[in-house]
Amino acid sequence: MAAGLDRDTLNLVLGAIREFASSELPDERLLEFDEKDEFPEDVVRGMCGEVLGVSLLFIPEAYGGMGGGAYDVYRVCELLASIDLGIATGALATFLGICWWAYRPGNKSRFEADAMLVFADHENDHVTEADANGGTLQ
Repeated sequence: MAAGLDRDTLNLVLGAIREFASSELPDERLLEFDEKDEFPEDVVRGMCGEVLGVSLLFIPEAYGGMGGGAYDVYRVCELLASIDLGIATGALATFLGICWWAYRPGNKSRFEADAMLVFADHENDHVTEADANGGTLQ
């Protein structure tokens, strides 16, 4: 199994992020967020959720994700940081919240349950991450 996205797919993801940012995050809006000291939760939720689905980057394709690797996440975060560091931080925090449980060795059934939990809650506009002891963090 190849690790990460192929070059064309990665370029499509980066292009979609650029397009999203140009329409949803013009400079004036970014300056407004800074001036009001606000985090654009709605924008990050859209970007990580149904609008772009970048939070699926770490999840293997077999479980409905993109199957991206560390390099792909690096490129996405680099692009997001060039747009706005706060937004990049919000997206990376989402990636990190998914990453640790996605790669627990030898626990495929637990992975499947966790992936289903995230996807089910994502549809309800609420993301839940399973913690190491099987509880939930909300």
